[in-house]
Amino acid sequence: EKDKSFFLPLKEHYEIYFLDNFIGSGVVDGNGPKMSANHYGMLDQLIASRGGLFVGCFFSSFTGYINRLRGYHSELQKHPGYKDAKLLTSYYYAPARLRLQ
Repeated sequence: EKDKSFFLPLKEHYEIYFLDNFIGSGVVDGNGPKMSANHYGMLDQLIASRGGLFVGCFFSSFTGYINRLRGYHSELQKHPGYKDAKLLTSYYYAPARLRLQ
C-alpha cells in the first residue's frame, strides 16, 4: 500500500516500518550493500518471518514461504513447541468452504 495513512490505526498500537525506512539507510542501498528492487519481496518475507505474529492468505505462496521460514526459525532458536513442529503465532484468511469446522 503506497498510502501510508492506511496504516494509521495500526501505528496507534504498534511500531511500524516500511521499506522506505530502510532505503538510503545503508541497509538496502546508500553505503550498504546494493539491492535490486527485484529482491524487495524476498526482503519482505525475511522480515515477516521474524515477527512475533504473522497474518497471511490461505492460497498465497508468499504466505506459505513466510510460514516455512517461521518454522525453520522456531526450530533453530528452540522456541516453545518446536519439538511438536508448532509455528510461532500465525494466522491466515481462508475462504469459508476451506475452513475447518
